[in-house]
Amino acid sequence: MKCPLYSCHKCENHQKCLTCKNGYYHDNAKLCCADPNCFKCSPLGEKCEVCDSGFYLLNHKCLTADQCATNIGKFANDANKLCDDCDNTCKTCVTTLNHCTSCKSEQNRYL
Repeated sequence: MKCPLYSCHKCENHQKCLTCKNGYYHDNAKLCCADPNCFKCSPLGEKCEVCDSGFYLLNHKCLTADQCATNIGKFANDANKLCDDCDNTCKTCVTTLNHCTSCKSEQNRYL
């Protein structure tokens, strides 16, 4: 009988996933998730809800701090483990939302 769990290749008693389909990985709760750095994914496995330590969530994907920073106007927030928005005066920032590393040119501000 086919396993009813989305993204699961082989399951036990139609409730517990034993192996994931190709391209999916077990998260902490043994659900199959599309992101290998996901600590907790949605029940269907298509969206990450919480990332592993050292990763930050952006649009349901887990990114490193450097990957967060490559998104203009975002920074890796250690407090909530999200790629958060910089202050509206910052073009780029680090550590906190108002620790600008570059300013928006239209703001006529300088570091």
